[in-house]
Amino acid sequence: RPEQDTASTLAKRFHYSAMSMSRAIAELEALELVEVEPAGKFRRIGFHLPRNELWHRTRGMLRSPVRKRRRVRRPVDDTDMSLAGESALAERTDLSHPRIEVRAIAASDWKAFARRFELDEPPHWNEHEIELETWSYDPALLGDRVAVDPISLWLSLPDSADERIGAAKDLLLEQVGL
Repeated sequence: RPEQDTASTLAKRFHYSAMSMSRAIAELEALELVEVEPAGKFRRIGFHLPRNELWHRTRGMLRSPVRKRRRVRRPVDDTDMSLAGESALAERTDLSHPRIEVRAIAASDWKAFARRFELDEPPHWNEHEIELETWSYDPALLGDRVAVDPISLWLSLPDSADERIGAAKDLLLEQVGL
């Protein structure tokens, strides 16, 4: 039997309201991507499709989590930022690290983060820069302590003419069994 959760446990885990999670579950149920079973006053939700089939059925519905990319000075404390973009791809595959490191934060955290590290001002010529992606959700939510999760990373990387990046993206999917 596949792992099951309730709407309220999923809402807490992913920082959504219970109502928003219920709507999302109803949409997934309408698309026949999840099974919903009554369990007392709760409903238990579980994915019933094999991983590959779920990926192929949903791939066209998924979009990049990246809202905006900015070049900013490297914050003194970057522990709140996951590796993203080509930096995360290099961390998860054998691709070389890019010259400019890429990090990600939730778009909702940008203003406070920019104020805290004075990132609204352009960097001086001798300061180290990073590329900072702001995401529609917290990139640390599904990733590990180092980098964003492989599926979100795959979605965040635009199609590239660079064959090395395409091969590394394919490897990402293989690593998660797709």
